[in-house]
Amino acid sequence: MTPELQQEMSVLLSPPLIAGFITWLVTQIVMIVFMIRHKPRNRKVEEAVRRGHAVKAYIVGRVYKEYNSPEESVKERQIYRCDYEYVVNGKKMRYRYHAYTMPPSPLTLYYIDDPKKVFPGDGINNYWRDMAGLRYAVIYIIPLVLGVLVVRALGGL
Repeated sequence: MTPELQQEMSVLLSPPLIAGFITWLVTQIVMIVFMIRHKPRNRKVEEAVRRGHAVKAYIVGRVYKEYNSPEESVKERQIYRCDYEYVVNGKKMRYRYHAYTMPPSPLTLYYIDDPKKVFPGDGINNYWRDMAGLRYAVIYIIPLVLGVLVVRALGGL
């Protein structure tokens, strides 16, 4: 081995870098296990299902597709609108759908106390899908930051 290569190997195999790598690896594993065990839950849907307040709704009429005006944004997005009809205790009721995704048929709707105040389940709620990016960023950033802090604290790099 050349002296330059030995110098590089001694830097890469220094105790601060090894400790930083081990910290990163252990933290990464802990974060992934945490994410697997603590998946996001929709407590309102769980409560409605526990009470037996889930109904199937079917599209009535036609599905309307609208577009954002060019003044609002450069990229146009389709907005879907339609009416669903569902039956609770023999009474027909309507739910108005409005979202950026194609409306499913049938749609499962849930309610807690009042059958007139229904809400869609996980298929329509985009909150957790939007938060998934943030959750995965946290999985990768926290272990990296902790690894770098350990290396710095031990005097490496």
